Amino acid sequence: MTFAKSSIEKVMLTLAVNIVYSGPKEVGQKYTKLFSPYSLSLEDHMLKWEELPTKVFSLIPYSCASGPRYDLYSVNARNLNPPTWVDFGNEFEESMQQHPAANGSSMMIETFPVQGIEALRNDYSAFPHRKYFHNIIEVIGVYTDDSVAKPVDDFLRSWRVKFAATSGYEKLHVNQNYAHDDEPLSALYGYQPWRHERLTKLKGAYDPYGFFDGYHVVPSDVKKWT
Repeated sequence: MTFAKSSIEKVMLTLAVNIVYSGPKEVGQKYTKLFSPYSLSLEDHMLKWEELPTKVFSLIPYSCASGPRYDLYSVNARNLNPPTWVDFGNEFEESMQQHPAANGSSMMIETFPVQGIEALRNDYSAFPHRKYFHNIIEVIGVYTDDSVAKPVDDFLRSWRVKFAATSGYEKLHVNQNYAHDDEPLSALYGYQPWRHERLTKLKGAYDPYGFFDGYHVVPSDVKKWT
């Protein structure tokens, strides 16, 4: 996971790379050494699997803290287009300098091994991103002063469009857990009609009364897919 975070003290971008390797420490260090020539500092730790969610820069506990507002936009991407990232870095730093109340906002790239899911046929399950899960780009606005809410949201939304344009996918694909809630449902669950039919059927079987309608709801009527 890669974070670009605007530092309140220095008002500049800070880039951090977190590499998680499941295996012997000596083997994992082969990968961390690839980045060490470019690093101001380098740390490596052996952790138990159950410790991992709370040890990655303490991000999960921080994200669950009450008080700050979080504004998240996300895009799945095959490509991480270098010119796009240069433009984003420059504009992100400029935006944070213009709106210091949003310092602490961040960008994250999550990259996963996809050999396992891509080895299965496309209709193996209703999982929507079997061919569209190479990288997840997230831009996250963090602030407590609501006066910066609109400019932060405008900036992040515009960059969702720009990242999608160079993602390498023909359509918008968004991991459901990171959706903003303004995307078409097909971007979250897949565009193929058979997926819509399958998910709507499951919705009717397991949630006919709509008890789970509060979070990117799967339509109970197949005609209501967007």
